[in-house]
Amino acid sequence: MPTFLRGPTDTGTLRESAHRFVRWYVLREGIDIVDIAKQVVRTSLNLTDQDVLVINAWRHTLDLAKRIAGEASKVGADVHVSYFDDDMWISQFVESDPKYDTRKSPLTASFAEVATAQVELCGPEDPKVFDRTKPERMSATEAWVQEIDDRMRERKVRTAFIGLAQVTQARARKYGVSFPKWKKIVTAALGADLRKIAATGRLVGKRLAGARDVRITGEKTDLALDLSGREAFVNDGIIDADDIARGALHASLPSGSVVFAPQETKADGRVTFPSTPLWGKMIRDLQLTFDGGRLVDYRAAKNLRAFANYFGSAKGDKDLIGSLTVGLNSKASYLGGFVGSLVSGAVSVGIGANDDIGGANKGLFHFGSTVPNATLRADGIAVVDAGRLRT
Repeated sequence: MPTFLRGPTDTGTLRESAHRFVRWYVLREGIDIVDIAKQVVRTSLNLTDQDVLVINAWRHTLDLAKRIAGEASKVGADVHVSYFDDDMWISQFVESDPKYDTRKSPLTASFAEVATAQVELCGPEDPKVFDRTKPERMSATEAWVQEIDDRMRERKVRTAFIGLAQVTQARARKYGVSFPKWKKIVTAALGADLRKIAATGRLVGKRLAGARDVRITGEKTDLALDLSGREAFVNDGIIDADDIARGALHASLPSGSVVFAPQETKADGRVTFPSTPLWGKMIRDLQLTFDGGRLVDYRAAKNLRAFANYFGSAKGDKDLIGSLTVGLNSKASYLGGFVGSLVSGAVSVGIGANDDIGGANKGLFHFGSTVPNATLRADGIAVVDAGRLRT
């Protein structure tokens, strides 16, 4: 499913290409070279000659798309590259008649019937397109997008989201962050050892799984959650046979987190996110207040309307606690709400859909962000202490 139909992906948990590169490498510890295209094809998705791969690319990610397509062809996979760009976004979601928004795309539906894997290299390249886009137009697509999403899940289609696709100069300018620094941070995070991430994730997941008294504290944050009956999903950048069997069909690069779906009726207190990029705006000090698992109030020091419009136009179980995420990537670092959920010891909270991680919330809406330097206790034992992971 093309990411542009899921809404903006600038939020901190969830999901952040530099301009053009013929070949993308990461230098790790001065000696090891990781070819991202090969990693996606041969490790994250483990493609074979039995796979049909759909690559959803934007103009600024075409070089990487071609590289991944080439690697996929080498292992015998059948490959299709789908193209989109900022101008097409404006044509489809701003200038076209809104009556077409609810019309199911036969082409996208057909991909859902034949694809066995997909790679998301999605924009927009310049988030100024969000300034002209009404969130309700995006939400109008939700019914048929959900139908196709469900079909892909039923068919166990694996998906890899490549965060470099959203590291652009235009985005950096719009959000007020340094492009070179952002690219450096994401590139460094890509160099993390996925095996170590997996091992740490299993350990952290074991310490949190089933905990009834989970408490997150930090600046302007004091939130109680319940993880009883819920298991950990480790995001280590690799979709293996066990993940597929559990329905964990999505991987992100860079990677590094363990995520839970808390009990949906047992979240009480408040959580505050210092910086959250969304729809072309940087939201400052966004505070969410929960009672009985439900979001009952939200406020922010700056750009609250960006969240209000996004949240207000969404459908599904949007106002229920959705996720608790602990970062595991020792190579990642904070930068204004980007990549933050991956930082080792970062604690992130989300609302909305979580049925893909063992929860009960349905829909396409999921929003989350990170509380830096938080403390996370599970049944009285510190798992994260002031932003430091205790393993």
